[in-house]
Amino acid sequence: MKIQLRRPANLSLPLLIGLWGMSGMAIAIQPAWAEDDILKQVISEQSAAVVQVTVRIEQSDIGLEVILETVGELSQPSTAIADNVLIIDIPNAIVTDRNEFQVANPADGIALVSVTNLPDNRLRVSLTGVDAPPIANIRTETLGLVVSVVSGTEAESEEEIQVIVTGEQDDPYRVRNTTTATRTDTPIVETPQSIQAIPREFIEDQSASDLGDVTRNVAGLNQFSVYQDFALRGFRISDESVLYNGLRGNPYNFFTNSPILSNVERVEVLQGPASVLYGQLQPGGLINIITRQPEADPSTEIRGIAGSYEQFGIQFDSTGSVDTEGQLLYRFNAVHLGADSFRDFQSSDYFQIAPSLTWSINDRTTLALTGEWFDDSRRGQRDRGIVAPGGNLFAVPISFTVNEPDDRAGSNGYAIQLSLNHAFTEDWQLNATGRFARGEYFNRYHNPTNLLDDLQTITRDYRDQKFISNSFAADIYAVGEFATGSLNHRLVIGADTTIQNNTQDGFFADPIEDGGDVPALDIFNPIYGQANPDNYTLLFDRSRDQLRQYGIYLQDQIQFSDRWQALLGLRYDFFDNESNFRGDFGFGESSFSDTALTLRGGVVYEPVDNLFLYTSYSQGFVPQSETQQGPDRGGPFDPEQSWQIEVGAKASVFDNRLTATLATYYIIRENLLVSDPVDFDRLLQIGEARSQGVEVVLVGRITDDWSLSANYAYNDAEVTRDIDSSLVGRQLENAPRHSAALWTRYNFPNTGFGIAGGLRYVDDRPTFNESVQLPSYVVFDAALFYSLRELQLAINFDNIFDTTHFIGGYDETAVSPGQPFTVRFTASYRF
Repeated sequence: MKIQLRRPANLSLPLLIGLWGMSGMAIAIQPAWAEDDILKQVISEQSAAVVQVTVRIEQSDIGLEVILETVGELSQPSTAIADNVLIIDIPNAIVTDRNEFQVANPADGIALVSVTNLPDNRLRVSLTGVDAPPIANIRTETLGLVVSVVSGTEAESEEEIQVIVTGEQDDPYRVRNTTTATRTDTPIVETPQSIQAIPREFIEDQSASDLGDVTRNVAGLNQFSVYQDFALRGFRISDESVLYNGLRGNPYNFFTNSPILSNVERVEVLQGPASVLYGQLQPGGLINIITRQPEADPSTEIRGIAGSYEQFGIQFDSTGSVDTEGQLLYRFNAVHLGADSFRDFQSSDYFQIAPSLTWSINDRTTLALTGEWFDDSRRGQRDRGIVAPGGNLFAVPISFTVNEPDDRAGSNGYAIQLSLNHAFTEDWQLNATGRFARGEYFNRYHNPTNLLDDLQTITRDYRDQKFISNSFAADIYAVGEFATGSLNHRLVIGADTTIQNNTQDGFFADPIEDGGDVPALDIFNPIYGQANPDNYTLLFDRSRDQLRQYGIYLQDQIQFSDRWQALLGLRYDFFDNESNFRGDFGFGESSFSDTALTLRGGVVYEPVDNLFLYTSYSQGFVPQSETQQGPDRGGPFDPEQSWQIEVGAKASVFDNRLTATLATYYIIRENLLVSDPVDFDRLLQIGEARSQGVEVVLVGRITDDWSLSANYAYNDAEVTRDIDSSLVGRQLENAPRHSAALWTRYNFPNTGFGIAGGLRYVDDRPTFNESVQLPSYVVFDAALFYSLRELQLAINFDNIFDTTHFIGGYDETAVSPGQPFTVRFTASYRF
């Protein structure tokens, strides 16, 4: 990655006090020892915790390499610039047998290389250029740390220099730049809208398996059910709001638990309406999954997983160069996971492979091809959760199910994505990406329909369904940088399209109580095995939908001065949907088309270094799904529209170790659809809903060995206008007013041991049924780590106090319990 170094500046004392109070942490400032005799004493006392370094220099084809051979593992280095000197500081390391290592004029343009012991067991590598600071590539190898150095140029000032760091980031929990919010590589702190990113290191530390496992780390993001189904800033978002590398085309749709994250580099969540860049989207925001890409440095990792409920798995990841010149890079990722469940009769068996190639055609053009394929087989599903008669969530154990042991569900699919990047000049480049995805899903299961008046008997129907989705998405845009007078511009102009074809074939059998064949179930004394689908009278239904969207967009990031910048965006969309259905329930056809114009604008002001104040306005829209337009669902319905005002502050604090974000927002969403609490198969169109709230996020490092991620969200989401006055003021479903999470990891220096822990808090929430309220909960998690060079061991304890909790729900027939206490062990070997 490229790290842009800027001269640090301290924030004012009141601001530091305010942020200290907001985070609830006490920071102790330790003075540095300066006397040599004290340094020797400290080194003697702490020799077991200090990495000993042997230095040597070797010539390379383009410069030289400074090699720091170690006994033990070095902490992540920090970098700075002073005049023509590039400074690299490493904590907890000393040069053996001497206090300083120096070589004068080792290469052209390099005046001096020195490696010096500093007080408090720190090591400094100083690289002095003749005319400008050198450029360095820092990478971690088995023998230690290797710094590849080439001469800088006079054009590179002391204010800014590129240092390429390969390997872990200096703060593994913090992502500094993203492209999701702007389609350009923009620092998060300079983006006038909330965006949070969960990097690979965080995913591995928490042993996160799917998207549901990472929701805890994003302020304002909560699970709506056990599937790829979430609430963001109070509004429900589904699989249509999940993008892959910035494009639509989600093969893991329908009722899957989303992809296993073995091939995911990071998960980025953009909060609030984002239609200007991505077209139709729910106003809560979007989730962008960034997959792992090929790398030049060869590496292979094998990871084994074992855990509670007979969980087992193996993951494989390998990357490197195909050719000797390094023009063609590859990555191959594969995973197999299987597990039983705390839910009765349920088990799963999951396979996934993800190959990718990157071809550097020349120094201006790169072509990347990525693919993924998966197969997911599930017994005892589709799972609708437990029942809550009369709103009693504890009437049955969390293992209870209305499914029969022979019920089945499964999905498979694949996606292929091709991306081209071409730089016409240093200031203008073109990006073109196309993605095709296909997903198939089937279920043959018994579905809960209604609790009878005795609050003991639940009726069921039977569904044998198959869903197929084929989608194609393409996006082409140019990014150019230019100036008009004193204003600097970064312009994005592009066009995109999405075409999606959905098919659904289904056979249905009604409950006995409704004249069908499917027997009911006594929830307190369930007798399974009496239901036999072979004896059911089945009704057939078929539907076909096609959705097409075409959009053009324009965005300009304007730099007014060193302190002021703005973002302006405009988009025009055309969309049309066609649908037809036929079968034993009737037949019909429908179609509709419309256009939408959406706007976006924001301003960022940096009053002092590393503090950014911002405000933004953004709009969104989404046409109602064609499957929701039919009279059987209560349609036809008007398209949804939304807008948001957001005001906040982002700051890099504590010597740029932590990033703190404070965001306040106000969202209006019109024509929102919710399920009818009387008839779950029908929908209601609420005239207007409003969401407003505050989010606080703190992420980064407290020390070199202590990482932290903390967030808190207050969200007030409710109906504000509707024909039915009884709905006005009602809190939106599965939208907690308060939620918070903490995760922190500490590595014991030079021992290989680490420890982590955290908590998740979610406030009480309503469901679609007013009698069913999901209670608040606090869940605690912990983890232990040990690393020995290439071998990494970890054991994760989730829900360590075995707290019964509920992550989401619909009504008294469908409530999703959370995982009880689970243990998961992972062992990985990298070479």
